[in-house]
Amino acid sequence: MKKKIAIITILATTVISLAQSPNKFSYQAVVRNSAGTLINNGSVGVRISIIQGSANGTTIYAESHTASTNANGLFTLSVGAGNPISGTFAAMNWANGPYFLKSEIDPNGGSAYSAASTSQLLSVPYALHSSSTSSVEWTNVQNKPTFGTGTFSGSYLDLTNKPIITNNTFSGNYTDLANKPALFSGSYNDLTNKPVIINNTFTGSYNDLTNKPIIPASFSGSYLDLSNKPTITTFSGNYLDLSNKPSLAIVATTGSYNDLVVVIWI
Repeated sequence: MKKKIAIITILATTVISLAQSPNKFSYQAVVRNSAGTLINNGSVGVRISIIQGSANGTTIYAESHTASTNANGLFTLSVGAGNPISGTFAAMNWANGPYFLKSEIDPNGGSAYSAASTSQLLSVPYALHSSSTSSVEWTNVQNKPTFGTGTFSGSYLDLTNKPIITNNTFSGNYTDLANKPALFSGSYNDLTNKPVIINNTFTGSYNDLTNKPIIPASFSGSYLDLSNKPTITTFSGNYLDLSNKPSLAIVATTGSYNDLVVVIWI
């Protein structure tokens, strides 16, 4: 009966440098059995595969290792330093990702791998890509900008197509500028299109105003002294004294129905 195990990947960090050959990066994992018990202080067989595109994509590189677990069930190995099974690690183009790392374990230290764990490689191996591109020769770069002879002195005076500066001895004083704008003196008298004020000696008295309304000097301020007042007839306040009153029928003054002059029978 096969023994079931579990792989817990806990770390994958780069340990490469530009001068290192072959390129590689570190991979660590903790191994437990199906009961959750650590497989510690033992020898395990490990197969590492680099898969391109997706977790179920194409395996472009694979290698095997024999690793030893410590008291905590942890083993450490260097991807790229194992026994190659397929592909060439140094020839991988890390720019053509994404890539995924698949690890398989034989708890007995052989090659009967019975458990697998797959996770995407993020930034760890892509330092390898930076390493490969750091040695690109300038002469191999396409669409480079065109430079001059490369003997530029670094002096502004040696530049060609410099802007033309008419007077490079300008004192920095505003008064020395040519074509300065005309500035306002700040005086009201120097304003153009000022409003015309006929008499700027106005005393502020109503009596000194021109075109004042004519008010008779003898007006007492009483309504009775107004001329052209409306005519109001003297009225007593009694209805009987009204003229043009409506004609009303004469009714019995006794208050009795029988005393009415005209009785309508229905």
